[in-house]
Amino acid sequence: MDELTIHLYPRDAATQDEQTHFDWPNVGPADIHRDKQAVWDAFNGTGQPVFAEPGTPARTPSLRLRIGETGWQVATALPGQYTGTENLAVTDEARQARILSNMVRDLECDPGVSAVTLFHLIDDRDLAQFQTRLLRRDGSERPSFAAVRDAIRAGCSTAESWSHTTGVVGATAFFSPGTRAFSATATEDADGVGLLIRVDPGATVTPADIGPLLAGTPVRGLTVPVWERKLVKAGGSRGSR
Repeated sequence: MDELTIHLYPRDAATQDEQTHFDWPNVGPADIHRDKQAVWDAFNGTGQPVFAEPGTPARTPSLRLRIGETGWQVATALPGQYTGTENLAVTDEARQARILSNMVRDLECDPGVSAVTLFHLIDDRDLAQFQTRLLRRDGSERPSFAAVRDAIRAGCSTAESWSHTTGVVGATAFFSPGTRAFSATATEDADGVGLLIRVDPGATVTPADIGPLLAGTPVRGLTVPVWERKLVKAGGSRGSR
């Protein structure tokens, strides 16, 4: 594939915005690097192109990201123009304008993004559907209409770049000597392994020793009385004693 399409919607339009870091594995405007990393994890080294990053040769085929749909639902106040009742949390028109303007500016600075589609142009009449549009149901312009227009005209001032990672994102481990407890946390789900290593007098532990110990291979002066594998959930922590 030459392009990958994703939809960017907030779970709660009243609180989440273009700078919100959505809970992993959800992808928001500030988190599209997760989508790029997932593609790299799945397809790097295969015939499927991945997203470009610094150092990618100019002639190398690269995947592009298309934002196929995005929008923030807005409260409406036009008697007779809408029917039904709202079924989701909504924001106000001024905040919607700010969110969409900032988002368009940010995404325009991402060379991996090919296009952004604001869904749609004019509101649905039924409040249970979409009121994310730049035009109200009667055709009048919301503040977001001019805000998005001006953001497009302004263009990008500083291009952004993305680079893949081969490690666990946001991984941190803790050990409490007093309780002999260890725990780990990360900003993505990960398969974690915890080791408590008993070190004999005069022995030392080096990073090169960890691999053999994990594989069950004895290392001189080192023993592993506790070895445990657990799933580390994003934003949480898992620990053992």
